[in-house]
Amino acid sequence: MYKIMRLLLIAMWLVLCCALFRFLGWLGVALLIGIAYKYGRKRKPLSAHGTARWATEDDLDLDAGGLCIGKLEVPSHSLLAVFNPKMKSRDACLAAMNKRPWPLVRLPNVIHSAIFIPTGGGKGAAFGIPHGLSCTENTVFVDLGGEIARATMEARLKMGHRVVLLDPHHVITDQPDSLNVLDFIRADSPDALDACRALAESLVIRTGQEREPHWPEVAEDNISSTIAHVVHNAPPDDRSLETVAGILADPEDRAGIIPVMQQSTAYGGIMARMGARMTHYKDKELASVMTTVGRYLRVFDSPAIAASVRKSTFNPADLVTGRISVFIITKPEFLRVDVPWIRICLSTLLQAVVKGGANRDRRVHYLVDEAGSVGSMSCLDDALDKYRKHGVRLILMYQALGQLKACWPDGKDMVLLANTTTIFAGTNDLSTAQMVSERLGDETRVVTSGGRSSGWSHQASNHNGQQSSSYSVNDSDNWSQIQRRLLKPEELLTLDPHTAITFHPGLPPIRTQLVPYYQSAEPRRSWLADAWMMVQCLAMLLGALLLLGGAMGINIHHWFARTP
Repeated sequence: MYKIMRLLLIAMWLVLCCALFRFLGWLGVALLIGIAYKYGRKRKPLSAHGTARWATEDDLDLDAGGLCIGKLEVPSHSLLAVFNPKMKSRDACLAAMNKRPWPLVRLPNVIHSAIFIPTGGGKGAAFGIPHGLSCTENTVFVDLGGEIARATMEARLKMGHRVVLLDPHHVITDQPDSLNVLDFIRADSPDALDACRALAESLVIRTGQEREPHWPEVAEDNISSTIAHVVHNAPPDDRSLETVAGILADPEDRAGIIPVMQQSTAYGGIMARMGARMTHYKDKELASVMTTVGRYLRVFDSPAIAASVRKSTFNPADLVTGRISVFIITKPEFLRVDVPWIRICLSTLLQAVVKGGANRDRRVHYLVDEAGSVGSMSCLDDALDKYRKHGVRLILMYQALGQLKACWPDGKDMVLLANTTTIFAGTNDLSTAQMVSERLGDETRVVTSGGRSSGWSHQASNHNGQQSSSYSVNDSDNWSQIQRRLLKPEELLTLDPHTAITFHPGLPPIRTQLVPYYQSAEPRRSWLADAWMMVQCLAMLLGALLLLGGAMGINIHHWFARTP
């Protein structure tokens, strides 16, 4: 049907051209060419005070796949769209009739992305779930409450993925998967101690604002040393982080492993050196160290978490060699206490992809909901600027820009913004609004000013009786270029909560409307609406034919009234 409508509209334009030529001759053709040139060419933007602008369809590849950021709020409409060979018949007809819906925007070249939307703003509905439903590549989801898993499990299975549910609290399933991260550290590997230290770093949460950084450092050293002992000396059925937590919770068990470590020749004597360091703390200092260690390991006091780390039901290396989707699920009310477990799972799954070697053709996505709660992690720092060649892609979701200071201290928040596609929606704090406004930049606008003045004067003379009068009217019309922000902070604060502003390298800022997964990105037009548009196209063609008939001097009324 749309192809027929397109032919009708093209025929209408051709008939109008013939009528214009009939009326005005070559002057009409020249006029038509001038109008087409005026409205068809791209206007050079004014640049006296800035060239900031919103991205248009010409800047974007709307047919590409990738990260969906919503519907473009300003689609193009053109009466001449039917002559555009790049447009499909449906889009061309709707654009010509000024009925084209907002097109969906996907960014195909996104490496890492950071999404800033307040609570309830639709991070999961507009980004997390659509990613799970559409992206066929391996993905690790940090899924608070299991919302993403519920909505996407069946779709991931149909894609041929194995779905792994790390769900210790049985939010989704009564038979969850489990991951013992020590199963994948080989005692005879030269990288074993580095892997132990990486796990300890994941368990020790730093905010960058510790008054005495000595205690987290000592706690990390004790945890990494104990992990190394368990990996090298514990029997296979007792090699888990629960065992590590048990040893460090009991002073006698901790004291018992130190002589074993000191007498060990493993790793070229480094194991003995680690055991010797554990003897440096005495009395009150030792009590403080153990208190700090216990704070970081108390997550394993939960029976649910302890059961989740005793054995492994899958191999993280499948992220490299197979098709798999991993959901790390916890209850919202247990998020804070479960953060260390989430961090060790995330760290292990990241390291598994890096161990697989560089491969730019392979992509593994890590979608982290409530990334502000996960805190600062060195593995995320490395993934941001070093793991691209390994195929690692981060999708980090935050509630506000202020969370970056805690998660990315010491200026690393600027590194994050420099290396990600950033998306802001529902901005509700002034500092974020000011930053976004400054990043949007200034545009040059033309303003007009003018006015009208009128006056009446009367003169009279008492000597000869002469008098005169005059009336004057003055009009003025002036224009000038001014500088203006694309959006001011106060305007950003009052935008629709579902209006998203995206900053992507190499493109102007993109203004879109977020599309929840349960809403169709492009509503289906009813057959009645299409039939009415067909009638309009026929009416326009008929009107053009009548105009052409009049231009050619045909007496339409006489033609219809003629009898055979």
